Order: sequence, then C-alpha cells, then structure tokens
Amino acid sequence: MFFIPKTIFKNIILLAAACIIPVCVPGTAPGYQSNEMGIVKAAKLNVRMGPKHTNLILMVLEKGNRVEILEHDDGWLKISYKGQTGYIRNRKKYIQIIRDKTNDTLIKQEAHEKQESIDRGKKTAAAIKRKKEIDLKIRERKLEVQEYTEKEAQLISGLDKIEQTLNKARIDVLSLKQELSVVEKKLNKTISKTENLIKEVEKTEKYSSKRLVALYKLNTLGRTDILASAESIYEVLSRKKAMELILEYDENVIEEHTANKARLLKLISSLKSQKKMRLALEKNLGDKIRIMDREKTQRTTLLADIRDKKSLGVAAIDFLNQAANDLDQTIVTLHADDDRPQETIKNGFVFYKGLLKMPVKGRITLLFGPYKNPKFSIVNFRSGIEIKAKRGDPIRTVFAGQVLYASWFKGYGNMIIVDHGNSYYTVYAHANGLLKSKGDSVGMDEIIGTVGDSASMTGPGLYFEVRHHGKPMDPTEWLSKG
Repeated sequence: MFFIPKTIFKNIILLAAACIIPVCVPGTAPGYQSNEMGIVKAAKLNVRMGPKHTNLILMVLEKGNRVEILEHDDGWLKISYKGQTGYIRNRKKYIQIIRDKTNDTLIKQEAHEKQESIDRGKKTAAAIKRKKEIDLKIRERKLEVQEYTEKEAQLISGLDKIEQTLNKARIDVLSLKQELSVVEKKLNKTISKTENLIKEVEKTEKYSSKRLVALYKLNTLGRTDILASAESIYEVLSRKKAMELILEYDENVIEEHTANKARLLKLISSLKSQKKMRLALEKNLGDKIRIMDREKTQRTTLLADIRDKKSLGVAAIDFLNQAANDLDQTIVTLHADDDRPQETIKNGFVFYKGLLKMPVKGRITLLFGPYKNPKFSIVNFRSGIEIKAKRGDPIRTVFAGQVLYASWFKGYGNMIIVDHGNSYYTVYAHANGLLKSKGDSVGMDEIIGTVGDSASMTGPGLYFEVRHHGKPMDPTEWLSKG
C-alpha cells in the first residue's frame, strides 16, 4: 500500500479545488473562462504562443477575422482560431469583444458592419467622384477666369488707346478751330474790301456816266465853238488847259475803274476760295468732333463697366498700379540721364517746404499714401494727390526748374515732369493740353498746361506728385496750408 504524507495530500486537495472552482474576476486574473467572441480591428494582429511579447508568433490575424475568446490573462486574451490557440493583447484598438452574444447575433453584427463598410465605400466613391467633378469645374473656371482676365487686360489697355485718340481729337479740334478762326477773319476782311470796292466801282460808274453825257454834249457843241467864244487869248488858253485837265482826270478815273473791277474779280475769286476752305475746315472739324464724341461715349461706357464690375475694377487698379510702377521707373531713368551738377542751391526747392502754392485752384479729393478701395476691399498706395479743378483752368509750376518730360504717359494722360535741382521733381498729370516741351526752362508760378481729364477715371482735375531721388513724398507737406 502506497502511503501519501498528510501535508502533500492537503496541497493536492487545495490545488484540485482551485482548478475545479474558478475564483478569478474576468479581466483581472488568469484562468478566467470566457464565452465571448472577438473581431480583429487592427490591420495585422500577432498571435503568440504565450501571454508575453517574448513568446514566439504562431500566426497573424487580418482585420475582420473572428476568433473565440477562451480566457482573460492579465492584459492578454487566450483565443482559438481555426483550431489553433494562442494569445493576443487585450486592447480595444486591436480587437472588439462581443460578450454574451450568440453566434447568430455575431453574424448579424458582422453583416451589419460589412454593410456599413460597403455603404462607407459607396459614400467614399461618391465623394471621390464629386471631388473629381468639382476639380474639373475649378479647372474650367480657372480657364474662364484666365480668358476673362486677358480680355479685361485688353479692355483696360483699350482705355488708354481711347484716351490717346480722344486727346489727339481734342488737339485736332483746337487746331482746326484756331485755323477756322484765322480763315474767318481773312474772309471777313475780304468781304469788307469787296463791299468797299463795289461801292467805289458803283461811284465811278455814276461819274463815268455823267462824263459821257458831258462829252457827248461837248462833241455836239464842238470844241472849236467853246474856244472861239472866249473873249481873249488868255481865256482861250485857260479853257484849253481846263479841258485837258478834265480829260486827263477822266482818263485816270476810267483806268482806276478798270483796275478796281479787276481787283474786284480777284477778291470775288479769293472770297469763293476762302468760303470753300471754311466749308472744308468746318466739315473736318465736324468729323473730328464726331470722332471725339464717339471716343467719349466709348470711354464713358468703359469707365461705367470698370466702376460696376469688381473684376474690371480690380483690373483697372492693377493697370494703374503698373502705370505707377512705369512712372517710378521713368523718373529713375530721367534722374540717371540728368548729368547736371547736383549742388545745394541757396533758396532752392527744399527751403520752400510748406510754402509752395497750389499748382491749380481746386480742392484736394484724394490724399497721398496707402488707401483701401471701399468697393473691392483692396489696399493700394497713391504716390501723389488728386486736386479737383475746372476743365481748362491753368496749371502752374510750384517752383522754377527745367522740363524733363512733356508728353502722353500711359495711365496718366498728358503729363509734365519738372526738375527743380538737387534730385527734386514735381509731376503734373491728366492735363488737357501741354504748353511746354522737354528742355524748356520754367519759372515759379508759370503756366505749363491746362486742366483736363486725360486718362483720368475721376473727371477733370490734376494729379500732382513731389519726388526726391525718385521716391514719392507727401505733396501736402510741401504745399502752403493757406
């Protein structure tokens, strides 16, 4: 008979009891029996031989695989998959545990999740398709915007061409009016001379008629009878002398009458030519005025489009900014080309800061510096000031100097730049007419042009700048506050 010591027998009884009656709380101690299922959530999940990272990997589960959970073992799960058992980490991100669910419920759960996955896939495909459609529309819109932007640029550039044509038409009309005025004066003088000459010819003709009657009577009476009736030799000689003088005067009158008639014919011919020239000038003037009216209408329409459409307004602002940059570059170039000595002149331009007179009579409407376009919320920088003034008013220099530029400038219209020495310049733009040329010397307060609206989008006025070494300065700091 085999004898088991009492102590060992007691330990065997306790161990058997521990194996038969589980006392572990699920998820807290090893050996917990579980009637649970699990669905793998990780893309790849390692199954190990034991509940440690150091144990070997038995297999790798894919996302969506279903396993039977046998036990919870201190952060690990003992699972069964296709007849094989092993251990995986008990983490929510690795596996979804379905507790107390029957297989049918689990299948339904899987089916539901599968359908959700299919629905998500369809939604994703629809979203991708929609995105492609949106991307296509964006590309199409960008092409349209690019095409429209090019048209805008051409349109804004066309405004400058219209401005130049309008400016030339103004100059031509002014020239034709002056020429027509000269012709009108000549025509009036010719008409006056003709009328006087006609009166003189009529007067001569009356005199000639009377003299013919007298001569007829003289021939009837006889020259001898007149002389013979004299009472003395002296009276005979006197009567003879008088008759010779009368006949000589008559001859002179007839010659002058003939010459007057010839001059009258020439004046009448000249009068016809001058009237014909006047008609031609009037027709040419009418054509130029019609051209000017047409250009004004186009300009008005284009300006209305620019003011009404944001895109055109932005394009106009870009155009003006480019024009301002071009002006900056032009002034830098003019300054570089000016090789005159730049010495400090006593009582020069810099000494008149705050004392200069306004270049035109008017009111400052736009100030120097950064400004925000209220309509388009675009911030830009204005290098000068706008002075509202009457069309045709004189533009005067604020200081003596020399004209560096006097011509049309894109975006600024008729423009004059005056060099005042020591790299100080003033700019006068949007003029109607320029009265000075490049190289002319000008004095302080001298008239250099007239107010207009050439290339202006705000109506008649003067755009005025002060620059030093090409850098724009605030003109209001140089002008007298009075």
